[in-house]
Amino acid sequence: MSDPARAPKPVPSAAARPGPARAYGGVSEEQRRAARRVRLLEAGLEIIGTQGYAAATLRAVCARAELTERYFYESFANREALLVGVHRWVVDQLRADLAAGFQRSDASADGRARTGLAVFFEMLRADPRKARVLLFEMLGVSADLDRMYQQTAGEFLRFVMTAFRPLMPAERLASADEAMVFAGLVGAVFHIAIRWHLTRYETPLPTVLESCMVLFRDLSRTPAV
Repeated sequence: MSDPARAPKPVPSAAARPGPARAYGGVSEEQRRAARRVRLLEAGLEIIGTQGYAAATLRAVCARAELTERYFYESFANREALLVGVHRWVVDQLRADLAAGFQRSDASADGRARTGLAVFFEMLRADPRKARVLLFEMLGVSADLDRMYQQTAGEFLRFVMTAFRPLMPAERLASADEAMVFAGLVGAVFHIAIRWHLTRYETPLPTVLESCMVLFRDLSRTPAV
C-alpha cells in the first residue's frame, strides 16, 4: 500500500496559478491604481485649495474624482492622509520646478535666488489652490499633521541650503547656525507669500521679487573688513 505522504502533489492548472494582475486595454492594474490616486489628489487639491480642508469630506472628494470610497481607501487611510498627500504633491512639483529653474539660471547667488523666487511666486499666482495648500491648510489640523508639516519643511529647507550654501561667503556664516539662518530666510519668504496671497496678489510680481532679494543680497554680501 502506497504512503499517502509520499504521493506526488497535484500541479495546479494554469488558471489557478498566481500571476501578474491582468491588464485591460493594455493598462496594468498598477497603472490604473496610480491613475486613480492622481484623480483623488486632483480632487483633493480642488476642494482643499478652494474651500478648505473641512470641506474635503470623503463623499465630496470621491464625487469630485468620480470614484467610489473603495478606491479612496486603496490610496489613503483617511482624510488626513489625503491632505498630506496633496501637500507633498504640491511641494514635489515646486521642488522639481525649482531644480529646472536653477539649471537655466546663471551660477551667481543673485541669479539663482531671483530664478528660484520667480518660480515660487509665479506658481502661487498661477494656481492659488496650491498657495492655500502650501501655506495654510496643513497647520492646526492635528499634532500628527503638524509634525509631518515640519518634516516636509525640513526637507525643503535642506533643498534650499544645498542650492545656496555653496554660493554664500564662508565668513558670512562663520559665527552663525547655518540651519537657523536659512530657516529664517525661507520663513521670511513664506510670510511675504502669505501676505501676497491674502491681498489677492495686488502687489506687482517684480516688487515682490525685489522685496525678497533684499534679504538674499544681505546674506550673500561679503562682510566689510
